[in-house]
Amino acid sequence: MGPEPDSAAAPGHRTTVAATLVGEASRKAGLVWLAYGDQVDSTPRPAWHVWVDGAAYVVTGGAEQDVPGLAAATEVTVIVPSKDTRARIVTWVGRAAVITASDETWPAATTALAAGRLNAEGGAAMIDRWSRECTVVQITPTGQVVETSEDPSPASLAARPRETTATTLGRQPYMLGGIRRRGR
Repeated sequence: MGPEPDSAAAPGHRTTVAATLVGEASRKAGLVWLAYGDQVDSTPRPAWHVWVDGAAYVVTGGAEQDVPGLAAATEVTVIVPSKDTRARIVTWVGRAAVITASDETWPAATTALAAGRLNAEGGAAMIDRWSRECTVVQITPTGQVVETSEDPSPASLAARPRETTATTLGRQPYMLGGIRRRGR
């Protein structure tokens, strides 16, 4: 027998490894960063999601997370961070499509979203509310992997925080062991 071919160099093997990496990393991550469309600032936006049957599902709008413009996007770049270190594991490109209660993927997707929703109220009532008030977006990988932890991009994704109206009202809380500073 001759030497074994280097399977790591075979394009089919790399594609399989990339698809496996996308699936495993996306399934384990509770949060992904999404870049899409003609965002005013090209800064990726965070979104919680679930991974079901080879696609990421995101619920947006209504009383849920605000991911403006995602429902109108056709192509989305998904940046998957590690839960432990928050370092980028893989960045992949996917096709976005809005799903509705009449789609065959709706029951599995919304059941998984409801199960993964932190501080959820209502169970089935929440899914009914999503069908009326929210948009559920399915992001299906195209097979294009932009970067992996083995082949990282040299570009930094550091960005200035977005402008917000959020503020802390009232006095700052007392810090145990902290030093209280008086105005000068």
